[in-house]
Amino acid sequence: MALTLRARTAGAALMMLVGTLHGCGDFPLDGDGEHELEAEPVDDGSNILLQGIIDCSERADTGYRNGSPFSITVVTVDGKPVEKRTANAYYVMQQAAARDGVRIRIVSGFRTMAEQRYLYSCYTNCNCNSCNLAARPGYSNHQSGHALDLNTSEAAVYNWLSNNGGRFGFERTVPSERWHWEWWSGGPGGGPCGSGGGGSSSSSGGTATAGRVVGVTYNAAEGTTARLTGATVKLLRNTTVVATTTSSDTGFWSFTAGAGDYTVVATKSGFAEARRDVTAAGSGDTWGSIGLTPAVAARGTYRGVVYVGPAVGENPLAGATVTLSSGQSAVTSATGAFLFELPAGDITATARKDGYTPASVTRTVNSGAVTWGSIKLTANAAAVPEEAPVPEPPASPVPLFPAEDASVDGTAVTLRWSRVPYGTPVTYELELYANDVTGTPVVALTAPPVTVPEASVTLPMGLQPGIYGWRVRAMAGTVEGAWSPAARFNALGVAPEAPVTGGETEEPPPEGTVTPEPDPNTNGTPPPVNTEPQGDNTSPAQGPFHCGNTGAAGGLWMVLLVLVRTFKRR
Repeated sequence: MALTLRARTAGAALMMLVGTLHGCGDFPLDGDGEHELEAEPVDDGSNILLQGIIDCSERADTGYRNGSPFSITVVTVDGKPVEKRTANAYYVMQQAAARDGVRIRIVSGFRTMAEQRYLYSCYTNCNCNSCNLAARPGYSNHQSGHALDLNTSEAAVYNWLSNNGGRFGFERTVPSERWHWEWWSGGPGGGPCGSGGGGSSSSSGGTATAGRVVGVTYNAAEGTTARLTGATVKLLRNTTVVATTTSSDTGFWSFTAGAGDYTVVATKSGFAEARRDVTAAGSGDTWGSIGLTPAVAARGTYRGVVYVGPAVGENPLAGATVTLSSGQSAVTSATGAFLFELPAGDITATARKDGYTPASVTRTVNSGAVTWGSIKLTANAAAVPEEAPVPEPPASPVPLFPAEDASVDGTAVTLRWSRVPYGTPVTYELELYANDVTGTPVVALTAPPVTVPEASVTLPMGLQPGIYGWRVRAMAGTVEGAWSPAARFNALGVAPEAPVTGGETEEPPPEGTVTPEPDPNTNGTPPPVNTEPQGDNTSPAQGPFHCGNTGAAGGLWMVLLVLVRTFKRR
């Protein structure tokens, strides 16, 4: 509390001293006695987005120098009012700094009498503007149009101005005010607002050159400070292009134009076209800065169907993969359809599916339109399986016994033949015929594989005396070998049958009984019963076959005999 009181007391004493100095006319002046000292203005950053933008639209105002009024012409730079010639010189210097990566910005420019009175009142009454020191109204060079307070709180800005400001006619005229820079003359000249830079300035300002439309191009998405260089800018009148130029490295452009209505059109790759209507005054500069919006790539729809055909869209293929030259891919739906949203331009689509030959089509996708490009796939030719080699059939066995024209005991006959060598084991089929090897065999047998040189099988019955023939072949699975040559032999040991008499009808035997046929040599008398003992059992032989067993086996041979005899009658 005591500290605050002391501060207020000191402030009041300072104000009394200032009042005394006012009365004596001894207010602090700069080195040449033309500018009263002031405190650094507050930089609220409100014009950061306007940095580097100059509007040469002129307005007349009243300037003051040493308390004396005069007419002054003011334009706008960085959103601040600046005397026109000072503005041209400053703008040229600002662009040079920007090329060095330094962003100079005006914090305070030209001041009207009302503005200077406000600042001075804040200072003398200490009730606003932080009581900052301010010159008397009419005695600040901000009112003369020559002074600018710059953003030297940024070290890069102050260092650049200290090293380069003089080349553009700007001097730091108050040693204690690093932010205060003045232009009175000099520099390279030029500037967008005409009659500026270079030579001596007039406190009454100058006359602007007539007939220009000027502006800057900038990225509308990033703000006015994001200048666009190399943009094509056209000036149109009644839809007719009257002039074309390209924006500079600071984004600046200008046209000479008479009074009238114009349209400014700006284009740049990667940005949407922008246009703006302006009305040129016919004298001075008419500003028409224009912002360009980054372009959204024009897009279109590409769709189609993967199908087999024959007609387009027939027999669609689901599950096919469609890959674009842009890298996108999709799998076809149950109806074979696919769809892509793409930037406009040429595209190549390739469809693939297992079992089909890939195919491609190329189409041009147009902005905002649907482009069709169905793809036909052809099924791969079915692989033709190689035919399995046909195995060589096994060779024919050689009948060994009974051999051709041999006579054998018909009561027990064993057939023997040569084994057939083969890559795999072979079985054997045998057939026994009565008389010639024709018709239906009397007996058909199968014998298993053997490893010895000869194979044999014993017939399951005795044979009636007579001529018989037999043959044999080898079987390798389903591969059949050729039948061997037939071997005919004579069976001995059983009495011959009586011939069958024709034209007589006999009573059929009772069902379930087997009656032996009469022997033709006994005039119908049945053959005598064989009473020879058979092992432990004695049973007479039945019929023309002599069997080595009895009982049920004997009955079986009797059935076989009836079958054979029936066949022979036929």
